[in-house]
Amino acid sequence: MRTRLRIEFARPDDSGDRVEMYFALRRTPVVDRFIGLVEAGNQAAHGFRTSWSMGAGEPPVAEHTDALNLLIEEFNASNLGAARIDTGVTVGNVTRRELNEIHEQFEIHLKASQAGRDDQVAGLDSVMAALNAINLAVHRLESDLDRAAQADQVFSYLTSTIEREGWVDKEPLDDRDYDEFTMQERFGILYANYATTGKNLQHIFWSDDFELLEKGGATPQRVISSGVLAMFNSPRKSHREEYGRFARWFEENDIQRYGYKLEDKRNSLGMIKLGSIIPTADNERFYSKVRRRFDPKAFVNAYVAHSRVTAMTIEG
Repeated sequence: MRTRLRIEFARPDDSGDRVEMYFALRRTPVVDRFIGLVEAGNQAAHGFRTSWSMGAGEPPVAEHTDALNLLIEEFNASNLGAARIDTGVTVGNVTRRELNEIHEQFEIHLKASQAGRDDQVAGLDSVMAALNAINLAVHRLESDLDRAAQADQVFSYLTSTIEREGWVDKEPLDDRDYDEFTMQERFGILYANYATTGKNLQHIFWSDDFELLEKGGATPQRVISSGVLAMFNSPRKSHREEYGRFARWFEENDIQRYGYKLEDKRNSLGMIKLGSIIPTADNERFYSKVRRRFDPKAFVNAYVAHSRVTAMTIEG
């Protein structure tokens, strides 16, 4: 039996009501290192840093917009340093430009905190908790916009990382690991979490965030961590087609003027694929053995209420 990753979930209001997912893991050196990080994280007391965007119905854009604005207010009011996020999102008309601006400010403030700049970011642990929550809320709203634009499709994801006393175990990527990046997207793919502050060139391509290229540039992934991104989008993207779209954008906008080379594998385009979802007792009723695929809407809606990750373990 191939090695599998098991993720267990519970309802926030009922810890006894639990479900699980299993992912078959690939056999590559970078996956072996991921397995080691997960096993190390489970050897001591730990929790999970999770971002949850599951559901195939009408996205709750207004609710998520209000939540983001409240987090911005919380950070601005509680931060004892000078850093502020001076852009909110427009209730009822959130735009990608607004989200880009907030994400850029988040990156600046996070880097200041990591550099020990107490003059910029300081206070109780809740200050950093609010700042990190702002980042997750921005990505959740980006997913909401995708869902709202294509209501007949499913755009859902979850991320979760093992965290020990606020620390996430990471290792630098080896040169050969950069060959593992793929722009392929398919329902149920498990990727290594980005685990990097900033945006790579593909993220900038998606959002047309040329301002970031002018001000600071892309931040390609350079580490592997104990975190994962599980993607549950119904539209499929092949690496070849997506890379073709990216290459046209790169050349049409003369991205090389910012110092980048199109063929440089260290651009870290896409994500590192760790494995893929497999049917289990909790979700096999949504799986067609004939078509060898899940019903996307039924699958993601079955997990909507179980948004708290309670375990992430290696089996097999």
